[in-house]
Parts: sequence; C-alpha cells; structure tokens
Amino acid sequence: MIIRLGTYTLYENIEMTLIEYYGHGLDQEIEQYHRIISYPQDYGLIEGFSFDSTSKRFKKDILIDDLDNAFFVLTKAIYQGEEFEVEPYYGDEIHLHLATKDLELGKKLNFYELHDGHGKPYYLGEIKKTEIEKIWEERKPSDYKIPMSNGLELIKEIDIS
Repeated sequence: MIIRLGTYTLYENIEMTLIEYYGHGLDQEIEQYHRIISYPQDYGLIEGFSFDSTSKRFKKDILIDDLDNAFFVLTKAIYQGEEFEVEPYYGDEIHLHLATKDLELGKKLNFYELHDGHGKPYYLGEIKKTEIEKIWEERKPSDYKIPMSNGLELIKEIDIS
C-alpha cells in the first residue's frame, strides 16, 4: 500500500507526482514556471521521460502552463473511531504514521508531539496497519490554478488487506 500526500496530475492516463525544483542551483525563472512530473517504472518508458535510477521513477521537466489538470491528494484513516491524516512512512510495510492536530486526542493516544513548519504542535503515532478500520484518499483542487481532471474520484477507498 502506497500512502500519497502531495500534488498530482493525470498525464498520459497515469496519475503522476508533480514536484517543485529544490536546491538545484537553477535560476528563479525555472523554479517559478517549471515542475517535474514522475511516475513509477512499472508503467515503462513514455516518450520524453528519462529514467532516474536513484528514485526508480521516470521523470520529465514540464512547464506549469503545459499542464491541463492538477489535484492534491491527502490520505486519511479511521483508527479507534477517530479520523486521522496519514503521512507517508518508509520504515516498513506493517505500520502507518497517523497525524492529528487534536492535542487532547494525540496525548490520550500517547502519540509523539511534533511541530509543523509554523511552530504549531501536532501529534504523530506509529500504528499497525491491522489496527486501521478504514483508509482512503481525498482529492482536492491543487494550489496551481489548474482544474482537476475530469472524472477523477474525489474519494478513493484503499484496500488495507
């Protein structure tokens, strides 16, 4: 099960990650108008993409103006009857990271207290997948003033088995 959190685009009928340039020493114009789209190697090579052996993904530089759709994916789960955001976790295949801004709930569940980029506290817990009652993705408009894909499922349940 892959937990997704971030911006995506439907390109060549594949939901691809849409990421910004970071720390590449590129000039400001590239950082403002270009993005990188990528997809897993399972789909094979699509013309115009190159393989990145480090991430094992195919990648392509693209102008924001060339994108015709974009959407933000947030994964959520029900644990002990409560709704949580699920953060990507690369530690193992048995656990998930659940996050909550409900400080009382986080303390009650003995989650770890962390702080976001603005210094606001939230709680994060490592939970076994077998303890999750339900998990799903919510797809919302992205921050790029680009429409969402036509026919995109706004709520997509994920099989937790």
